[in-house]
Amino acid sequence: MEIKRPSEFGERYYSGYKQAYGLNVLCAVDYNGKFIYMNVGYPSTVNDSAIFRASALNRDIQTGATFIGPDFRIIGDSAFAASDFMIRSTEEIGSANARTIVENSFGQIKQKYRYMESRIETDVDEVPYFIKTCAILFNINKEMQED
Repeated sequence: MEIKRPSEFGERYYSGYKQAYGLNVLCAVDYNGKFIYMNVGYPSTVNDSAIFRASALNRDIQTGATFIGPDFRIIGDSAFAASDFMIRSTEEIGSANARTIVENSFGQIKQKYRYMESRIETDVDEVPYFIKTCAILFNINKEMQED
């Protein structure tokens, strides 16, 4: 997620690949495209697999202290290590379709909350609250459309 240059430690947030300052948004969505987990706050220079390894979701899965059932699988891209609960999108038939659900959810939330499509011009400490609030509102909207 593109952000304005933070006043402190700005270089940690600069992505040479994207030529912009940003925060990494790591999330999980269910089969309906609703956000069920979101980790926002790491600089965009930190890769998804490192964020996942340090996440509460990973810790809860490892210790069995999570809402995830025994048949639950997370689908990640090639940056993630395959495990009992992590399927890499290149490894199984149908997982590419599941990754499409994630990409579609990101596209839909950015379309619904257009402010997310451009650089977010607020303090870096406020951005995670903004993004998570948009995800909650997005889920509520999806829930209301399903009823």
